[in-house]
Amino acid sequence: MCGISGIKKLSKISNQEVEKLWANIDDRGRHACGVAWQWKDADKPQVFKQKGASTKAVEQG
Repeated sequence: MCGISGIKKLSKISNQEVEKLWANIDDRGRHACGVAWQWKDADKPQVFKQKGASTKAVEQG
């Protein structure tokens, strides 16, 4: 399984908030992780994903 998260109607976000979110979804799976968000008035969402647990992504910064 994978740890996938998303943020809807984003105006501002800090790195600490993303790290906390990813740390909290680690129990959903450790094969891959990702997050997507869309800035207001953006044409499409920004998607970040990688192999491995979300806690590993947090450790990498």
